[in-house]
Amino acid sequence: MDIDTKMPSSTTRAVIGLLCFLGAASVGAACDPTADLEGHGCDGQHYESHECGDGGLQWCYRSGQEHVWGRCVYAPECEPGETEECQLEGGSNNHCTLERGVPTWTINCWTPLVLVFDDAPVELTEASATPFDISGVGACFATDWPTEATPWLARDVDRDGVISGAHELFGSATLLASRRPAPDGFAALAELDVDGDGVITERDPGFAELVLWVDHDGDRRGQLDELTPVTARGVTALELGYTIDRRCDVRGNCEVERSAFSFDRSGRLARGAIVDLHLACQ
Repeated sequence: MDIDTKMPSSTTRAVIGLLCFLGAASVGAACDPTADLEGHGCDGQHYESHECGDGGLQWCYRSGQEHVWGRCVYAPECEPGETEECQLEGGSNNHCTLERGVPTWTINCWTPLVLVFDDAPVELTEASATPFDISGVGACFATDWPTEATPWLARDVDRDGVISGAHELFGSATLLASRRPAPDGFAALAELDVDGDGVITERDPGFAELVLWVDHDGDRRGQLDELTPVTARGVTALELGYTIDRRCDVRGNCEVERSAFSFDRSGRLARGAIVDLHLACQ
């Protein structure tokens, strides 16, 4: 596999120079620029890599509150940032990310919709130990989770008063009328477009059932006090026509499909974004 290796950053060169000056054994007597820097600090550039050893590569990754170099890898299974088509029905793709500095394929084949009321990236917190089957088929029980700033769009399908699973979000765990999984969140939402105008509004009966879910207590179960009708947030229209605007984080989560919605903000019409998140199984 061909990997585009970047030249070491100024920080990397400074680390090598300092270790050389100090006579560090890990650098070697010749102060080899391909010395193994595992555990040493780096400047946190996105997917920065460094040649090491005899044809190996190591990557800069976040460890706790700092960025350090991972171990020297001689046969990485993928290139960070690379994607491949998902093999699961109804999925999208897999994403190559760094696990403790080692390039690893992570599955992000599941795609629920979130609403973004302000022009900002989707905010996610790291996966918790509380399980939630985002796949709907028992394939993944732990993903990163949106914050209050970017809540899930949901619908109480079974009318039990709670959001109990991914089948009640709008994504690839949604079963369409054809009984097949939705390929993405917008295909799932389109099932509510009764009048066929490409926009979900109060003219569509399902619009009144739409809620925003913020999981305040982290139990991965949408209780009544965590569900807000979209109308209570002033939402008036959800557009189904989307564009592709891929934005991935270092944990393998990607914002991919994106459209717009209209809402009332203090008496003025405003626009927000509907984003289909392709979540990595953590």
